[in-house]
Amino acid sequence: MRMNPLHTAKDISDYVLTTGEYFPTERGTGRTTAIALRTIARCIEKPYNWVEIEDHHDSPGAAQNLFCTIQRMIDSMRLEHFYVNPDCSRGYSISFGKP
Repeated sequence: MRMNPLHTAKDISDYVLTTGEYFPTERGTGRTTAIALRTIARCIEKPYNWVEIEDHHDSPGAAQNLFCTIQRMIDSMRLEHFYVNPDCSRGYSISFGKP
């Protein structure tokens, strides 16, 4: 099995030496980053529609973490005309163009 390009031998060694546990190869693979980029692209492809933010991980904070990642990406790329659904009680969603 090939290592993920994001996992260097030093990262794995440091993790094992620090925690005394096996390196979790399913973590830090870039999946959340890929989901964030796809979500931004989906918004641009379908303007004026809310796009729900759903992470690959079901933990309680996963959607919120993905939401924050998307917001940081939008800000760092200086993208404009993105809106956040103010009703987060049903989950997180964003739109390109005000719905």
